[in-house]
Amino acid sequence: MILIGVLLSGVGIALTFLFERRGYRNTSYLLDSLALLALGSLAALVGSFAWARQTAIVRLVVAGTAVLILGALAVRIIPMSVHNWTASVGFPVATTGLIGALFLVLAVVRWALAHVVK
Repeated sequence: MILIGVLLSGVGIALTFLFERRGYRNTSYLLDSLALLALGSLAALVGSFAWARQTAIVRLVVAGTAVLILGALAVRIIPMSVHNWTASVGFPVATTGLIGALFLVLAVVRWALAHVVK
């Protein structure tokens, strides 16, 4: 499910890029690519949650930290602007932040349930 989300988001970004480069200014093209980005983000979140529910706490902390670092690097490396196709990268970057936070929150909750609440 995570891979499907990443692929859908990638296709949405690619379509936004192609539509802008080809000069298509019709809003239906933009809505199609935004729908793919939204579906991709949702699929990645659902898949990440399903994976996080069954993995070890240490792996959750490592994965959450790595995902947050990658999201922060993407913000620094990719010059995003709301005036061109790079704005579409904001959906996956925001999803990356949510997934990283989800992993870390689930790790803390599961650790607290295992060690504090007895």
